Amino acid sequence: MAEVILGLIIAILGLLGFGIYKSNKLENQKLKTMEAEARAEIAEKQMEVVHDVRQEIRKVEQEKEPEKKTAPAAGDSSSRLDRLNRLHDN
Repeated sequence: MAEVILGLIIAILGLLGFGIYKSNKLENQKLKTMEAEARAEIAEKQMEVVHDVRQEIRKVEQEKEPEKKTAPAAGDSSSRLDRLNRLHDN
């Protein structure tokens, strides 16, 4: 009779130990999953930033270059006076 009770106690302790082991394993897996989701979210945000920057670069590349104006000749006082007179219009 004592052997049967001892066997049952060992079986119960074994099942309890197995349950604790599985519980710990499940908890560790949950933590790993949460960390992986956090890394994925960070990577997704970084990819959005990269995408936005690429769009801005494309916009800048598509813009026309500013028109190049030739400088007035040196010593051209009449054109200089005209330019100075136009400054107050802006």
